[in-house]
Amino acid sequence: RLRTAAAPATGRLTRIMHLARENGDGADASLVEGFVAGDAEAMKTLYAKYRVEVYSWLVHSLRDAAEAEDLYQEAWLKIISSVSHFSGGSFRAWLWRIVRNLAVDHARKKRPGLSVDDGDGRWMDVADANVAPPGSGMEERERRKAVRAAIDSLPEHEREVVLLRTAGSLEFKEISVLLGIPLNTALARMHRAVARLKAALAAIS
Repeated sequence: RLRTAAAPATGRLTRIMHLARENGDGADASLVEGFVAGDAEAMKTLYAKYRVEVYSWLVHSLRDAAEAEDLYQEAWLKIISSVSHFSGGSFRAWLWRIVRNLAVDHARKKRPGLSVDDGDGRWMDVADANVAPPGSGMEERERRKAVRAAIDSLPEHEREVVLLRTAGSLEFKEISVLLGIPLNTALARMHRAVARLKAALAAIS
């Protein structure tokens, strides 16, 4: 199995990871080429670079740690097995399409009769579980519970933008490409979501 997202990268791998972050898509493409050519360390670097944001998004989106872990493993196995077909451009966008498509398929399987994508980039969340963060005090758990409840109350198209931006660490341009919506639409959805969240949390504070 792949390591969980909490496992740190160290030594040479950490330095390569920082270089990849600084250089963006060009560094990612070089790492993909290296892995396809037989350099296993190249995929370790890509994994170290993206594992946290992918795992975090899955946990927040599915709201079930066990399901998120299973889908996380499935996503990386698919990424590794498919990377030889990567044809250039943004590796990050390619990776996120795989992750999101797996999440959408997972939702469809849980509720076969539910339309999880309405054609406007809106992913209908179908998981009901609520995961409490481990090792937290009562006040912190209640605060996080309130934030989760407020996010869950958002319209689904706004909720997905919020989670991709916060848990997934995607830029708005990347979100717009991933969801197939104009950049201004992604920004507007985030703006409306933030206003709703502020109002919801102010009402209970």
